Amino acid sequence: MLARTLSQRLKEANKAGTKVSIRICYYDLHNADRSVTLRDPVFRSDDLFVHAMQLFDENWEEGDAVRLLGITVSGFVEDSYVLRQINLFDLEKEKKTLQEKAEGLQKTIDDGETQKGEELEKLNTLLTAVKYYQDGDKLLAASTANGLKNGDFSTQEAKDLLALVSKEITSADTQKLFEQGRAAFNSGKYDEAETLLLQVLSVDEKNLDALYFMGRVYHQRGKSKKAQSYYEKVIETDAQSSRATEARNRLNQLGVKTE
Repeated sequence: MLARTLSQRLKEANKAGTKVSIRICYYDLHNADRSVTLRDPVFRSDDLFVHAMQLFDENWEEGDAVRLLGITVSGFVEDSYVLRQINLFDLEKEKKTLQEKAEGLQKTIDDGETQKGEELEKLNTLLTAVKYYQDGDKLLAASTANGLKNGDFSTQEAKDLLALVSKEITSADTQKLFEQGRAAFNSGKYDEAETLLLQVLSVDEKNLDALYFMGRVYHQRGKSKKAQSYYEKVIETDAQSSRATEARNRLNQLGVKTE
């Protein structure tokens, strides 16, 4: 209890220290003060408890009744240390929870606990989003999960995962996804480019840049019909745009006549 209370106060003050001290007050009114200096700063209750109990066990005068016991911390380090440690701890905790839920979701899919084909497809989409999230790409995770709803799933596990990976996709997010997709295309990473560009189109189906570069992806792969389809979508969406002009030029390369 003492360690927990002290830990909470340290967290609230953004403090951590390298020196843990205890005071043992006996009923005959004499006190014993003992301390230990640590290599690494501490502020968590479990660390405080371990060091305090070690000091107590080593210094308690066995048989003497204890009236009061106190724990203090000193030798404070800079405030940012605690924030970094708390953030790292929370991140590790989140990763562990996410991994457990993802494994549970995979088991649900593997065991065929859901009988609906449509839900199974959406579970697979959600699992893909979770994997992106685990890899640190929260934007791609959110765009992959875009369009999924709580009502799509029958298990609380899937609903919890959806809440975790979802975020509102802004126009800036969409532009960032497109830039990543274009960069992947320019590097010859056509599979990666396709994944990213499709995420853009899942959010904004009339995005001229994404439509055009999807045409380029298939053009480079030698899939003329699919390339033609995307180039024509660019023109249908905005015939007067510069992308439409580029799309017409690409269609001409494919031997497709345009007006």
